Order: sequence, then structure tokens, then C-alpha cells
Amino acid sequence: MSRASGTGLGFIRHRCHLDFKALCAYICGRYQHCLQLCTHTMRNTIAGIDSTTLLCVYLFPELIQLMDDDIVSLLGLTTLVNRPHKRHSPPVIIYHLSLSLYLMTQCQIKLRHSVTSLARTLDYVQLAPAMITEDIDCARSADQLLLKFVEQKN
Repeated sequence: MSRASGTGLGFIRHRCHLDFKALCAYICGRYQHCLQLCTHTMRNTIAGIDSTTLLCVYLFPELIQLMDDDIVSLLGLTTLVNRPHKRHSPPVIIYHLSLSLYLMTQCQIKLRHSVTSLARTLDYVQLAPAMITEDIDCARSADQLLLKFVEQKN
């Protein structure tokens, strides 16, 4: 393994750790901490400082157990819709950016943030589809549903 690829892998591992840290904070009811982590992730991605958040998260059953009911239902629907097309469908995939925006919105709602704060997040949600690549069809459809769901919650 080259030194460069080892460094890149470590960086990606670090980014994944931060996103799961936000998810764990959300599950534990630490909404303010989760909001801070997601805001940091989202701002760095939108500003182009950190492109690793445009990496995919494979939502295996073990990870889905950590999600709240709304997102589990949405991901279940995605799985059902995509299942007839393939005998062995791959796991549902979403981007870190979409997951961060979802968690950010949920935290703002739970913390009873102002309508202005939610409107600002909605602006970021509307920017997100342009940043997400169309390389993975399954990911694109799951992200579109998740971002549309976030829009409806705002």
C-alpha cells in the first residue's frame, strides 16, 4: 500500500467516525452536539473544503437499527421500490451530506429552533442535489427521497 493511499484511507475513516458520532449523539438525545457536528460537516461540504462527505454510507441492517423511525421507513420504501429490479438488491446507499442534513433538521426541530434557522437549512437542502454525483443510481434515488423528506419536514 502506498503512503498516499494509506493517508487517504485514514482521512476517510476519520470522516466516517465524525458522521457516526453525530448519529450516536442524536440517538443519545444530545441534539445540540449532533447539530454542531452536522453543521460543521455541511458547511465544509458546501464550501468545498471537505469533499469526503460526498462519500456513500452503506446502510446495512446493523446501521439502520440506529436510525429513527422516519428514516427507517423511508429506507424501507427505497428497498421495496428497488427490489423488483434485482434478485439480490444491494444495500441502500445515501451520502454523508444527506444524512447530515437530515440529522441537522431533526435536531433543529427537537431543539425548537426558529423558523429562520429551519429556512436556512432548507436552503442547504436545496443546494445538496447539485453536489451529489449521479454515479450510483440507487444512491441517487435514496438521496432524492431523503432530501425531499427533509424539505417536507421544514
